[in-house]
Amino acid sequence: MKVKIYLFKGLIVLLFLLCVPALSAQVALKTNALYGGLSQTPNVSAEFFLNPSLTLDATVGFNPFTFNEGKKWKHLLLQPGLRFWSCEAFNGFFWGVHAHWAAFNLAKGLPLGIEPVNLKNNRFEGQLAGAGASVGYQWPLSKHWSLEAEAGLGYVYIWYDQYRCDHCGDFVKDGDRNYVGPTKAVLNIVYVF
Repeated sequence: MKVKIYLFKGLIVLLFLLCVPALSAQVALKTNALYGGLSQTPNVSAEFFLNPSLTLDATVGFNPFTFNEGKKWKHLLLQPGLRFWSCEAFNGFFWGVHAHWAAFNLAKGLPLGIEPVNLKNNRFEGQLAGAGASVGYQWPLSKHWSLEAEAGLGYVYIWYDQYRCDHCGDFVKDGDRNYVGPTKAVLNIVYVF
């Protein structure tokens, strides 16, 4: 468990160190309409200009809500990444690499009826970490506004504790899983300062 905590702290320190030199440069703020709309998760990203063909993107998503009938998808997600632009930063085609970490508490179903595990009678509490690669495109709409689409694939390691029922049940077991597949689906509304 201590190794997992150190990995998370290391990721936060790395993200901070990468952001410090970019704080005085061009910045874009954005929100992912897919992530917010489909999962009802408030989210924000900040993207920092590093040089004409490189930017640093940092996304945070936080869902503290319990929905009808005890359904919950509570989580905190951090997803930093580097983007390499084919023409110029904040315009056109890009490809990127990203890392991700999340803490979660899931019960009674996920958005869109997704059921990767038995959530109807169990609650899963844990964390995940991994990395991936993505491609995307940004369309400038005006001097400050843009629309951006991005899709990514990657690896995720998930470790969790399983409990009976949604919030008060007995401990069942702990476990872990490996996942390879989609790790990003983005339709951002972007404001460039």
